[in-house]
Amino acid sequence: MEKHRFSLSLTPLLATILAIGCGAALPEKDSSGLQNVIYGSRVHKMPKRDSGVTPDSAPSGAHLTYYGGRVNSATKAIVVLWGSGSYESHVTSSGTPSMLSFYNQVLSNGSYASWLDSEYNTVNNNFNGTNTNQHIGNGAGVSVVQITPSTSATTVDDSVIQSELAAQIQAGHLPAPQQDSGGNDTSYYAVFFPHGVTITQGGSNSCQAGGFCAYHGTIQNAGGHEVYYGVHPDMQAGSGCDTGCGSASTAFGNYTSVASHELTEMITDAEVGLAQTNGPPLAWYDSTNGEIGDICNAQQGTYTGCDGQSYTIQLEFSNAQNNCIPYAAPSCGTQTNDFSISAASSSLTISSGSSGTDSIHTAVVSGSAESISLSASGQPSGVTVSFSPASVSSGASSTMTVTAASTASAGTYNITVTGTAASGSHTTSVSLTVTSTTTTNDFSISASPASVSFAPGGSGTSTISTAVVSGSPKAVALSASGQPSGVTVSFNPTSVNVGSSSTATISSTSAAAAGSYTITVTGTDSSATHTTSIALTISGGGGGGGGITNGGFESGSLNGWTASGAATGVSTTAHSGSYSAMLGSTSPTNGDSSIAQTFTAPSNATGISLYYEVFCPDTITYDWATATLKDNTAGTTATLVAPTCTNGAGWVNATGSLTAGHSYTLTLTSHDDDYAADPTYTLYDDVTITTGGGGGGGGGITNGGFETGTFSGWTTSGAATSITTVAHSGSYAALLGSTSPTNGDSTIKQTFTAPSGVSHVSFWYAVRCPDTVTYDWFTASLKDNTSGTTTTLVGKTCPSSYTWTNKTGNVTAGHSYTITITSHDDDYAADPTYSLVDDVTLQ
Repeated sequence: MEKHRFSLSLTPLLATILAIGCGAALPEKDSSGLQNVIYGSRVHKMPKRDSGVTPDSAPSGAHLTYYGGRVNSATKAIVVLWGSGSYESHVTSSGTPSMLSFYNQVLSNGSYASWLDSEYNTVNNNFNGTNTNQHIGNGAGVSVVQITPSTSATTVDDSVIQSELAAQIQAGHLPAPQQDSGGNDTSYYAVFFPHGVTITQGGSNSCQAGGFCAYHGTIQNAGGHEVYYGVHPDMQAGSGCDTGCGSASTAFGNYTSVASHELTEMITDAEVGLAQTNGPPLAWYDSTNGEIGDICNAQQGTYTGCDGQSYTIQLEFSNAQNNCIPYAAPSCGTQTNDFSISAASSSLTISSGSSGTDSIHTAVVSGSAESISLSASGQPSGVTVSFSPASVSSGASSTMTVTAASTASAGTYNITVTGTAASGSHTTSVSLTVTSTTTTNDFSISASPASVSFAPGGSGTSTISTAVVSGSPKAVALSASGQPSGVTVSFNPTSVNVGSSSTATISSTSAAAAGSYTITVTGTDSSATHTTSIALTISGGGGGGGGITNGGFESGSLNGWTASGAATGVSTTAHSGSYSAMLGSTSPTNGDSSIAQTFTAPSNATGISLYYEVFCPDTITYDWATATLKDNTAGTTATLVAPTCTNGAGWVNATGSLTAGHSYTLTLTSHDDDYAADPTYTLYDDVTITTGGGGGGGGGITNGGFETGTFSGWTTSGAATSITTVAHSGSYAALLGSTSPTNGDSTIKQTFTAPSGVSHVSFWYAVRCPDTVTYDWFTASLKDNTSGTTTTLVGKTCPSSYTWTNKTGNVTAGHSYTITITSHDDDYAADPTYSLVDDVTLQ
């Protein structure tokens, strides 16, 4: 938006513009959600004049020059009231005299527009061959509209006024901008503020010493329109603008004087706020003294309208007479009263059993305001229409409420709104759509946990929950599909009423093949069918078979492990997923609590990884956690976690080396001395085997933990990629993007071959995204180069929380894959987005 301030000083506008800055106004991300709105910040200030001599003529040498910009050819003035509060009575009135009648008398009675057109049309004038080919003709005072702004603040900045006007027009609460036959905008929104509200702009305030009395401005682009607006602070006693803003004997007189200044400047120089040089879009301007009203600031006169009222105006400058002159008296003759009527929205949609509203606006077309009675016709049976108020004075608005009974028939109807006055009647139409509220029964279904893992011969459970989405609950029958040979799925109960849950038990025989499967659970009732999925992993076998069984404890049990000692179980406090192993208790226990598992390291296995968290309020002399790895083939034992006693310090990663084909026994232990005051327990989770090998298709992930401190093994591209010390585990992680804005994608990728014995790729990521997914995001994909298919591991996401998140995907041993991980930022200065990536492993 661009602004022009009505100024009591003679500071040249362009000098002020240049002092503030000549950068072009840019489209903004508007928090209100408005689209295609361009705001600006150039102003021409008019200081409040609290002392000094009022000039009685134009300054020597004054002359308005045409610079090629638009004028307003047929001004339609809307008086906009900024919410509720105390207003001078003539401001809110739509009768006579009032601000609305002032605008209507000046604009519609011929003499004012005729004089302006005779000197300041843009048909007979041009700037270096450029003009807008406009005459200045009659206009009208349209209506008084009170809006409900989104803020109730008593200090309102011009930027807020701009966005509020655009929003109120877009929502249909204010009449839409009108245009002349040449496509030039003609509406003028004169915004008046209640007592106690201060307006700020560019560091100065309304109605204060060194401040301003009023200004006019332009929204450069609001939905394809230029929107001309004026800002009028309260001028009642005690406002600060009751002095220094005119010398009339009444507040209303000073209101009309200031309003005439802004109105005439807006008509003859509509786009002044958009100008940066003495050229288009500047229109009529004196580079020394300013606009047509600036040259004659504080020189007042009177104008008697055809309504018989005498209005205080400010004199305006005439090039022809080389002086400040009053408006010529109108040739009134006998005027016929007439009005117009319109709806803020041409369509309204409601459902049966509900209601909706629309605003009905009226305007004076000629003559004086009159009382208009409102009525409606065309509504179908079961639909009623009411108006509040039921009658208005020309220029005022009414709220139309349309109510549809539950028996109203669905369909589209044309409602005709009729306004009837002494002068005659006029109509406007609103298209009404009534929709049916017949509710369809529907439900949702979900599984928790959504993943289950065990060794051949093992089993696991998941809770299948249902919920009402709409309508009434019905009986839902449950079934499963997708389970491999040797795996069965049963439900207890097999059918539930919507809102209840069932336990799905997944069982396998010893002959079940290792691998990853998707089990689809289907719920069916009389009206709908919905599904949910459970990811099933059957490991390569425990007890030496070929990998870790139930290393994430997502079976909700210690299946696959041998438990011993004082207290062992599972906890819902997990490093990832839903469960972890809990050794010891929140109550004192006596001695070791242990779990152990014997396994064979698969081919291409290089290491083992686990996470633990110790809750030890004692000292290591008495209580501790420890983990050991015995190589049964070599007869050696490695300590993965030396005895430690920390208290809730968070999850810690421990790793060890493996030799493919060797048999190992992993033992996890928590020890408590049974002292009542300090029970110790330990959580263990995410016990996995890591694999290694060459990058670029060689046989595993290279440098997946970025512990080389480089991108060795990875291909980088895009705006910004680097290594950071903010890691999920170890010392380093990948940083995609930056803490400063970047432009576009920042990407890392690696091609590898999935070795035998693995079925998943896993990685951790954390996204710092203060924007929305429309502009910034994180995403990851996995391309199977062997089969030619691509899987989206992480769809475009801009999470509100900056936390580490795990993601896994399925791989087939022997296939070649390319994993691509991307962070995208739109280079917007206020919200740089970046992402961290770590612990890319095969499992």
